[in-house]
Amino acid sequence: MDQLTSGTAKRPVIICLSEAGFLLAQRLAKGIDADIHGHALRCPQAPHHFGKARAHIANLFSSGRPIIGICAAGILIRAVAPHLQHKSSDAPVLAIAESGRHVVPLIGGHHGAITLSRTVSELLAAELAMTTAGDVRWRISLDEPPTGWRLANAGAAARVMPQLLAGDGAFLDGEALPELNDWFAHVPRGGAVTLTATRQQRTPTETQLVFCPQDILLGVGCARGAAADEV
Repeated sequence: MDQLTSGTAKRPVIICLSEAGFLLAQRLAKGIDADIHGHALRCPQAPHHFGKARAHIANLFSSGRPIIGICAAGILIRAVAPHLQHKSSDAPVLAIAESGRHVVPLIGGHHGAITLSRTVSELLAAELAMTTAGDVRWRISLDEPPTGWRLANAGAAARVMPQLLAGDGAFLDGEALPELNDWFAHVPRGGAVTLTATRQQRTPTETQLVFCPQDILLGVGCARGAAADEV
């Protein structure tokens, strides 16, 4: 029976379809917090089982679970294709060769798949096949800032990034820029777009992305029983 583990909505699932895949899944699971789901007949030792791979993968994807498939990329693509919504919300999907030598992010590149793929490739000492333009050129995804930061105007990324990819470069500014200098190290300098790192409220221009550190805490005190709309 197909199984979806309750209470682990964001926990990755490693899919294995063979004994060799299960052995690799065990090796990988030691380094990341993930569940192992194996084909009921081919991977009887797996802690969670499924019968029909395509239906099970589709259910996991629709529930928002990141999927690490130790199988052909085509199996994963055919399973999730009818359920794709938007690159900003689709769950990460990546494929790993059964040999453990290659890792390929397929879906959700800028929604966690790139970061997860890097982690997996490092754990397995595997080659990471990157195809997203920003990661290939600059080794970062501008719409997926590092831990502790957020892109304040994430909706503008699709408009701003093509201008930067055209080759005209970026102007970097903001009082918090020194904290992101290493992250921006491979971004070409120029004047096509502006990348701002700040703790201040900004109204971005049409060609600006604003990155904000999430390091400010706000405490609010109130009398017991106060209504939420009064706070």
